Order: sequence, then structure tokens, then C-alpha cells
Amino acid sequence: TNRLSREMCYWYSQIDIVIHINPTIYVAREFPQGSCKHNAILQHETRHVIIDREVVNKYAQIIGQNVSDDVSRQSVFGPIAESDHGQMEAYIADHMKQIVSRYTNEMNAERRQRQQAHDSMAEYERVNNMCRTAR
Repeated sequence: TNRLSREMCYWYSQIDIVIHINPTIYVAREFPQGSCKHNAILQHETRHVIIDREVVNKYAQIIGQNVSDDVSRQSVFGPIAESDHGQMEAYIADHMKQIVSRYTNEMNAERRQRQQAHDSMAEYERVNNMCRTAR
């Protein structure tokens, strides 16, 4: 901030983006732990967790690269009047949110598509057949 001109500049010193997933697997009580069916369902559900992690890791890199590219294009904002500091802060925050939202939406779409593909009829038949042959 320049006290004489009553102007200020902004720049990024740190940008923190947190993508959080907390997968929890539930298997119905009707399939006792250690049973073939329980193990087959657990294996299927574990694959869902792996898919989630793959997608989140992929998009964490994409988001990070796009934020980095954006900061490289414009890393300093201003000078602006001190009285406009709130508007500038809101602009900068909104700009970053737009980048993150764009790729978060893509991430969620890919995640849904990959999870639905995993829940195919062939996969359900494979899980069911695992226990038929184990009898």
C-alpha cells in the first residue's frame, strides 16, 4: 500500500486448494465378514475407492497446473484505490473459484461416468459368479 497515493497492489503469496474425499465402504450384515459374498462385495467396492482416488489425483494435477498457468499470466493486480480493496479481493477469489469449479465439474462428471461403468451388469454377474463357483 502506498500511503501517499492511497493505492495498493495485490499479488499471490500462497494459494491453497484442498480436494477431500473420505471413502467409506459398507457391506450389508446379511453377508458375514469372511464369507465369499462379503469378500466379493468388498472387492467390488474397493475398486470404487480406487477409481475415486485415480480421478481426484488426475484432477488435482490439472487444477494445480491451470491455477499455476493463470498466476503466471497475471500475478500482480493494481495499483487500485485503497477504497476498492474489497472489490479486488472478491474479484481475485472469484477468479480462482471459477478455475477450480470448472475442473471440479469435469472431475465429478468423469467420476460419475467411471463409477457407472464399473457398476455394469457384467461386473455384477462377475461378483455373483465368484461365490457360485466357490461353493
